[in-house]
Amino acid sequence: MNRFLVTILVSLTVWTVQAQTVDEVVSRHLEAMGGIANLRAIQSVKMMGSIRMKGNTAPLTIQAINHKGMRMDVVVQGMTQTTAITDSTSWMTNPFMGQPNPEPMPNDMQQTLADQLDLAGGLVDYQAKGNKVSLMGKEKLGTTDVYKLKLTRKSGKVEYDYIDATTYLLAKSTSIQRVNGEEQASESRSLNYKKVNGYSFAFTIKIQSAGESGEQTIQFNTIEINPAVDERIFKLPALK
Repeated sequence: MNRFLVTILVSLTVWTVQAQTVDEVVSRHLEAMGGIANLRAIQSVKMMGSIRMKGNTAPLTIQAINHKGMRMDVVVQGMTQTTAITDSTSWMTNPFMGQPNPEPMPNDMQQTLADQLDLAGGLVDYQAKGNKVSLMGKEKLGTTDVYKLKLTRKSGKVEYDYIDATTYLLAKSTSIQRVNGEEQASESRSLNYKKVNGYSFAFTIKIQSAGESGEQTIQFNTIEINPAVDERIFKLPALK
């Protein structure tokens, strides 16, 4: 057989095997997270717990409506730092830095954070969403074998998801975000998984951002699926 033709056939075979492997890993991961039908059914969430950073621990509340908005409130010494994301406008307050009034986020930060409004996650129906997923291989994360997936969202944002090869739960995720025109790398590790209404949620998340000394630890106490969330909490409030 013509050597050139053989090369093409081998390449196509390798591509097909890789594509099947990607779909298998994604499918088993989504099943471990609660099943694709259940993930599609998530319309809202409310998470309450605490965040620890730089030796201080503060109460934390996150509320979100699928594809509409997400809001995080952190309370320290009676003051509340709020970060709100919508598909059109995102804003934040930071009274600890002398910013008690809400201010719109820079456009690049808005575009980066908007992907978080997909509560099912970028791997659910990824092709229909215009996302691309490729399998980068299998490697070690500490002593754990993980599959490394590259997720390229329709927006162009790239992240790497490390899927535990035994449990098929997400162990770690890394991404590059643009903040004030500069690229910043961030890493989050998902730990302490528990079942909530048939879904698997990481109740502990450790976050490390480039340039930061030390990591942030989020510890959830309660997670509610499809609670009533008032959409008005995402709107930019009037100045005080």
